Amino acid sequence: MAKHFSRVRRLPPLPPERLRAYLRATGADASGVALMAPKGEVVLFWIEGLSLKAANLLKQEALAAGGDLAVHRGVAALRVETTDALLLLPRKRLTPFLRKLRAQPFGLAELAHLLAEGVRVPGRREIPLPHGMPPLVVGERPLLMGILNVTPDSFSDGGRYFSPESALRRAWEIAEEGADLLDIGAESTRPGSAPVDPEEQWRRLEPVLCALRDYPLPISVDTRSAAVAERALSCGAHVINDVSALADDPAMLPLVVRSRVPVVLMHRLDFSEEERRKAPLTMREVIADLAAVVERLLEAGGRREQVIVDPGFGFGKTTADNLVLLRDLEELVAWGYPVLVGASRKRFLGAVTGAPVEERLEASLAAAVLAAARGTHILRVHDVAATRRALQVVAATAHPEAWLTSR
Repeated sequence: MAKHFSRVRRLPPLPPERLRAYLRATGADASGVALMAPKGEVVLFWIEGLSLKAANLLKQEALAAGGDLAVHRGVAALRVETTDALLLLPRKRLTPFLRKLRAQPFGLAELAHLLAEGVRVPGRREIPLPHGMPPLVVGERPLLMGILNVTPDSFSDGGRYFSPESALRRAWEIAEEGADLLDIGAESTRPGSAPVDPEEQWRRLEPVLCALRDYPLPISVDTRSAAVAERALSCGAHVINDVSALADDPAMLPLVVRSRVPVVLMHRLDFSEEERRKAPLTMREVIADLAAVVERLLEAGGRREQVIVDPGFGFGKTTADNLVLLRDLEELVAWGYPVLVGASRKRFLGAVTGAPVEERLEASLAAAVLAAARGTHILRVHDVAATRRALQVVAATAHPEAWLTSR
């Protein structure tokens, strides 16, 4: 069967300039962008790899529903075989539009199903965990993942918790400060750090993990190594946090499929400062890269409920890149997978404030509050107690009437 599109995802409501950026990204004429931009106060979907036949028919249906479809200028002239497209639909016309689309050829019936799924971005959901641990509930409030680095060289706290005794003490402090998860890593991922072989990683992790069997929180192991992840799972860990998004170890993908545990797939850029472009990275590009990884995982037998996505603050990105990603987190949230953000004490916060790593608490809290306000599900942080208090204020704004009797 011919494939008439490659991917589709719902977009959140976009400010005018970001809406025009998406319209331009389709390849539409400037006059078409100007004509369609006012129609943007609607439900938006970004569709990749739409076939020529499907694009022309879909545009007709969108116009009939009072919306529009931005496509490459070559579609009307029949000069392109596929196009990326931005679908704009008035929300009140969405149901009859989808009903008509289900009766159309060229893959549009399948597209209608995916569009309907995209509208139903889940709120509260449960992520199953192994070892009898209760499921991880996301969508009610941002969860806090406390960071514990058992390394001598991590950018923020390297060496502070390198001994098993100090690491265990910090793990219990993190729980007492109000964390919802604990993330333990034995390999620094700061710029310029040397790789740590799996045996050394496990030598650092084993005494800590094995001593945390009665720990009350789910434990995530931060590793790119399948051998380390498998040992950690057998020792009681519940989540794999892979900053390479299954890229660095070929054995990681089958392990994730076999174990059925949640996996954090993080986006990273693998090029040097000299190779960076002048224009900032876009969230659209980040999602496209992550979508390819998710598709590979699902095709191998993984499950959607295993997937947690992380835009990867730092990790080859410029300050401008990181600021764009922080600003545009709603796009990633609208994709539908639980979103984890780890911006705590990162270098881009220091670039903005001029503060050294040990003085980035305020900047980290600002990033956490912004991420929470944009719908982020999990925040990976160093300063658990301070972040929890900041998020209490964010949560209170959702129900101000509850504070009517408070002074």
